[in-house]
Amino acid sequence: EQAEITGVLVFRAENTEKSFIEITDKLFKSKELNLVYIPYGDKEYYRQICITSIQKSEKRMNRFLECPVIFTALTPWADRYSHHFIFTTGETEDGKRYDYRYDYRYIPSFLPNSVDFKIQGHYPADLQLTIKGAVSNPVLTLLKGAEIIGRLDLTGVEVASDEYLIFSTKANNPGVWISKDGVMTDIIDLVNLSEYATFFQIPSNEEVLAEIMADGINDTWATLNVNQYYKVR
Repeated sequence: EQAEITGVLVFRAENTEKSFIEITDKLFKSKELNLVYIPYGDKEYYRQICITSIQKSEKRMNRFLECPVIFTALTPWADRYSHHFIFTTGETEDGKRYDYRYDYRYIPSFLPNSVDFKIQGHYPADLQLTIKGAVSNPVLTLLKGAEIIGRLDLTGVEVASDEYLIFSTKANNPGVWISKDGVMTDIIDLVNLSEYATFFQIPSNEEVLAEIMADGINDTWATLNVNQYYKVR
């Protein structure tokens, strides 16, 4: 594992001083910063980072600025698109209709609005669920066989047709929100607590089943993205 990453940022713009200020402003103001690693083809791994320091160098003869930089890794390497599932019998935003879409390893479930899968990462995985309204009483359950690993229970919650329900179990950004016109509203207080973990993780190398239930779910769509994490890549 690499907790600290060192490198050099090279500024080659015509006005290197202006470029340095503009880019560093964007980096330090960003809510989330990711380092992307592309080992081959279109395969991508990423890890969330923060900038520990940037040292501004003197301009070289070639008019470049070469600035030493240190990043601190906030997450292991992740493969965010290894499992991407779409559940719908309604229309998606692009007007197309899908029953299910699976990427990589999957096992189709015989239960409606559910999917079986197995992750291959070195750590437990997290997920992000998005449900397009209008739905009410949404519940997401993750099972390993007959064992319930975790459950998000929003019984009593309504999501309007112009809204999205977003649920994330990412360790550095867990939460439950309703999104409308790009504005995220925290609804964590509306979660019905139970004996099961709400912000659960998905065990590695275990067959699991994710099941989505909601009134109105068959007239809209939902997506489930699973992020796998690796010690090294």
